[in-house]
Amino acid sequence: MTRKSITGIVIGFAKYFVAFIVALIVPVLLVNQIGTTAALILMIITLYLAAQYGKRAVYG
Repeated sequence: MTRKSITGIVIGFAKYFVAFIVALIVPVLLVNQIGTTAALILMIITLYLAAQYGKRAVYG
């Protein structure tokens, strides 16, 4: 796990933030179509994937 430059870290956090927002918004928009339980499961999965993506973006 090597740290990148400050710019790389900022870009990584920006990407992580966007992925996090998408992970929160998409299941909420789909609640009416797929139901509450499925939306919660989808939210958990997408948040986990966003966290993994964010770690890779920051640490490389």
